[in-house]
Amino acid sequence: MPGTDLRVSRLVFGTMTFGSQVSGSDARAMIDRSLESGINMFDTANAYNAGESERILGAALQGRRHDVLVATKVFNP
Repeated sequence: MPGTDLRVSRLVFGTMTFGSQVSGSDARAMIDRSLESGINMFDTANAYNAGESERILGAALQGRRHDVLVATKVFNP
């Protein structure tokens, strides 16, 4: 971002399938690969699989939260 030291990857990784089509262990592998490839922005929402996407993403990012940006949408039915 101009005027800051914040660096945002050109690609954003969406986590809508975490907790339905993608298991927690597979999600962790996908997140690890994304980070290794330079992706540092992740998108989630509380409506994605009744919040499971957020829980999986949070667990996978534990200890690395300072290295990433997370966008989430809230109050979705």
